[in-house]
Amino acid sequence: MTQDLRIQLGKSRIKSLNRGDSRFPWKKGVWESAIAAHNAGYREPEKRFPVVISSDGLLSSPKALQELIDLPDIPQVAEIERINDISGSTVGDVRICDVSWNQLKLLKDRTKWHTIIVLFPDEETKKPVRRTAWVVRSLKDGNPQPRPEIRFPVVITSHDPVDSPEALRELAGLSATPHATDAEIATSLTSSPTGTVRVCEIAYEKIRALKRSIESETIWVMSLNPETEEIEETPAWIFKSIKDSSAVPNKMHKE
Repeated sequence: MTQDLRIQLGKSRIKSLNRGDSRFPWKKGVWESAIAAHNAGYREPEKRFPVVISSDGLLSSPKALQELIDLPDIPQVAEIERINDISGSTVGDVRICDVSWNQLKLLKDRTKWHTIIVLFPDEETKKPVRRTAWVVRSLKDGNPQPRPEIRFPVVITSHDPVDSPEALRELAGLSATPHATDAEIATSLTSSPTGTVRVCEIAYEKIRALKRSIESETIWVMSLNPETEEIEETPAWIFKSIKDSSAVPNKMHKE
């Protein structure tokens, strides 16, 4: 091999090392920094994946998601923006719970699903970035149906602490504003006047928490039982006056 050829091959090798070997894309200094950070206790944040929670879908609540994929705890719910797949513009909010990769794989194994695009916080920067979110359509054959969450109606009245769905959300510490509907009073079980009342349905543990700080009474209304899917007579709570003013926000106090 001539001296000129050795020089050319040497220069080529140096350039290759500076660029980085394709089998080992990071330079030596980068690897050393990563090893030092790991030894110092740094761990890359666990990647999380959003799953849509929808009141009219199979996953109607975080508890339904917990039961479907055997989560140890009920996951927290958050509202994030949905993105139009074509235009890239926002098209409203969706409610989601985030799960790990293994939990997502279990969800995909047990259900039929499709995806949408959302703005989901990046694990490291915490800034919203475009991500895929999973929407469960139905169960695959052979998987048990998640048990519906039992919810009870709270009456919305203009002259009491719970005078709007927004007020109920704040008082009960709900993650989203509940939907209000009309419910017929069950005249066979109550002395209340006949007619309809405006109600929002929430989990019973939230009602128990409200009862500790607000005086309440019950009436009976006609409501859908999610387990039997039949209209049944159900107790509904009316929250009348605040017992413990320190337990609720000041702006919710009634004169």
